[in-house]
Amino acid sequence: MSNLRITGLWALALLALAFYSCNSDDDSPSNESLLIGSWEIEEENGSAVSYDLELRFDANGEVRIIFSEGTFSDTDFGEYRFLDANTVEIEYDDDDTEVFDILTLTTATLIVRDEDDDEFEFSKD
Repeated sequence: MSNLRITGLWALALLALAFYSCNSDDDSPSNESLLIGSWEIEEENGSAVSYDLELRFDANGEVRIIFSEGTFSDTDFGEYRFLDANTVEIEYDDDDTEVFDILTLTTATLIVRDEDDDEFEFSKD
């Protein structure tokens, strides 16, 4: 084989490798971007719930928690931040803080565990 043909094959191989290397998991959304939006509670510790709970995460780091059961309803406001890729901290306006481990986060499902080891499953609204 001539040197020109070998050089051409090497160049083609390097070009293919460069394109392959550019294709990374960076195209998949991060937990930060997946969390943004409204989430409705479905289950607590694997059982259906008798109350309504909605979490609204804004892109600016604010969260609104809307709870209702029967005739009672309450809305809390706060800020959230990621401690790492799978842990989110919510600081409420009254300075109370909770930390949640994210067990599952997709475009449709959010499952978290709180500091008391209770698990909550939400669906995207």
